[in-house]
Amino acid sequence: MSSVQHTNGDYLASADEPTITGDWTIGCWVKINSYSPGANAPVISWDNTSEFIVFYVPSGGTVLTALIFDGDTSDSVNVLTGSDASWVFVSFRHASGSSNYVVSWRQEGETSLTHDTLTTGVQITGPTQIRIGANGIDEFSVDSSSRSYFARSDLLSDGDLLTASTSLGAPTGTNQAVLDLDSPTNAGDNTGTGSDYSVTGTLGTDGTEPDPSIGGGAVIALPALLGSGF
Repeated sequence: MSSVQHTNGDYLASADEPTITGDWTIGCWVKINSYSPGANAPVISWDNTSEFIVFYVPSGGTVLTALIFDGDTSDSVNVLTGSDASWVFVSFRHASGSSNYVVSWRQEGETSLTHDTLTTGVQITGPTQIRIGANGIDEFSVDSSSRSYFARSDLLSDGDLLTASTSLGAPTGTNQAVLDLDSPTNAGDNTGTGSDYSVTGTLGTDGTEPDPSIGGGAVIALPALLGSGF
């Protein structure tokens, strides 16, 4: 199988998303196919009018950045730099009541996750919608591909999140939203308990997909993040 390719004008959008103020974990495999975006073109975003959580390619197209923004303050970290077009698994985790948002990622073939903790100083009360391939005001993304999006209303441990990244389907447990994203024909199909997705534009089929293995299929237990509650 292959993955879903988003070109300018093509994106997936949900009508809603699991409650963002509780415990939650989201994850997705993404790949940037072309580094020639417009200003702040997002790959994946969860947004309303004043608050958002997003993986995006800034104007100039040399990095993939994770960003949280609450209208007054923001925090960000670069996930890929130097116009790197590798497949990368990206995730956000949030504990109920916290202003900390742990972003975790690993490139295809890497054997462990890298973590950073982002904070705006207050808990974000939105967003209300997720878009893959475009942000909330329809500024379309660069040419990108995605595979295996999931959202959960619980906290995955470091080890369980790493295990989830080795799957191109739904991780074990109760998933509020799952998109397999292995073909344009089923990209809008949603399973789980929480969200509904629709396709805008005409998604294409990417010729490659991530190899989610981490070396012989072994799962590496990661140490808990100090102070993060994971």
